[in-house]
Amino acid sequence: MEQTIGLGEGEKLVAQKKVLRAMSEFVDGKAKILAGKPDEAIDEIEETLDYLKEALKMKGAESSDALIETMSNIDDLRQSLADGQAVSQEALEDVQAKLEALLLEM
Repeated sequence: MEQTIGLGEGEKLVAQKKVLRAMSEFVDGKAKILAGKPDEAIDEIEETLDYLKEALKMKGAESSDALIETMSNIDDLRQSLADGQAVSQEALEDVQAKLEALLLEM
């Protein structure tokens, strides 16, 4: 018996893929921060935000407060790095946990 994926399910999968890509970029950025390369990490953090913005557009009115809050936290990290400020490992772990929770939510 062949199953088809409904339009809603397909969009959900694409949104999940965007969050997975965001997580991947964030982990790459986190590794660069921990390696002492904050300038390189900024690009990864910006790509993380880009993927989350795409997921936000797809979810539209269904967007959760958690998605918007996570994007805000990531933008704060990006701004801190751009300003030359140190970012704590705790802050990085917190954002990574929020990204993981977002994936489960979708």
